[in-house]
Amino acid sequence: MQNSTASKSRTDLGNMLNALRSKVSNIICNGLHSNNPKSAIDKYLYRLMDVTTAFIRDNPEIIIVKSDKGNKTVIMWRADYESKMRSLLTNGEDYTEQEGDKTTGYERQKNEIVRELRERKCIDERTKRVLTTYNTRAPAIYGLPKIHKPGAPLRPIVSCVQSPMNGISQFLSLILKNISNMHEYNVKDSFMFVERIQKVVVPPDYIMGLPMGGPLSPIAADIIMDLALKTIVDSLDFPLVCLTKYADDIFCLIPKDRVEETLQVFNGFHPTLQFTVEVEVNGGLPYLDTFVLRGVSTLDIVWYKKPTSSPRMLNYVSKHPLQLKVATAVGFIQRVSKLTTTNRNNMRISIFTQLRINNYPSYLIHSLLDRHLKGRTSSQLTPKPIQ
Repeated sequence: MQNSTASKSRTDLGNMLNALRSKVSNIICNGLHSNNPKSAIDKYLYRLMDVTTAFIRDNPEIIIVKSDKGNKTVIMWRADYESKMRSLLTNGEDYTEQEGDKTTGYERQKNEIVRELRERKCIDERTKRVLTTYNTRAPAIYGLPKIHKPGAPLRPIVSCVQSPMNGISQFLSLILKNISNMHEYNVKDSFMFVERIQKVVVPPDYIMGLPMGGPLSPIAADIIMDLALKTIVDSLDFPLVCLTKYADDIFCLIPKDRVEETLQVFNGFHPTLQFTVEVEVNGGLPYLDTFVLRGVSTLDIVWYKKPTSSPRMLNYVSKHPLQLKVATAVGFIQRVSKLTTTNRNNMRISIFTQLRINNYPSYLIHSLLDRHLKGRTSSQLTPKPIQ
């Protein structure tokens, strides 16, 4: 009797599992085959996707990449892209050709270092397991075109995903990430820069300048540039007013008759770290995503977008929830507002133009602008959906 009951229970369980498998299978199959868009927007987007896919397939001589800055899509001749990449790799300065793939050797050395760190109790067992890797691959390199510069040179990007040093590099980055808080010239973002700028009194005969360094990884840039700035400031016989650093981009006020001298001092710090300088034009100079304007003895700020930057943001006709679209618009309004200390009417025009380009309705933009500038919270800014 007990065996019969157990057998019946197993049969019932098997039937339930088979029914569940069948149900899940139907859901998956229906999902895989439900490619027919229902709305006009869906049909249009699918048609664009098919046309784009066919164009890329039929034109292998082109390559589509993202711009270095500005969030724009760039179409290049593949031959030009490959020629620029070869020039970067064979200039004899930044990269050296290796005989054979040394990935396995580097992985073995790194794993040995991790083992020693564990033996010295510098890391725990869990961290050791995370940092110990096998079957890694060599880093890959690609280039992003700098469309804001003549000739659109490529910025080399080395992707270390699944490379021997990727995990341990991230581990060290977590340890060193707060080092920027220890450096007196650092700003962590544009908002901190605006706060600092508003306290500045411009000395007579000083102009705004941007000494710009070469490419460095963020942490390396922070450490090296901090050392460079301390050395340079000590060697000058005049002050650099409002000296500010974000990674390797520097903002300061320089005596107008000593710009070249300052640049020579910067370039004399180390032969591999060379700077260029950009000075204000008509009393204005862009820095980060702001534009600094000279007053009589003070500085003002307005939000700034480079001419080569894309206006793209979350589009209002996208499939995202309405709440997310409204939050995107509010976040944009708040950012522009906080980065603008003058010309508030022009600020409203810039915000309106940017949001309209991304298909946000005019009534919604005006409503968000009015309510935001009156200090209302984002929870009060959610409109009813368009019927």
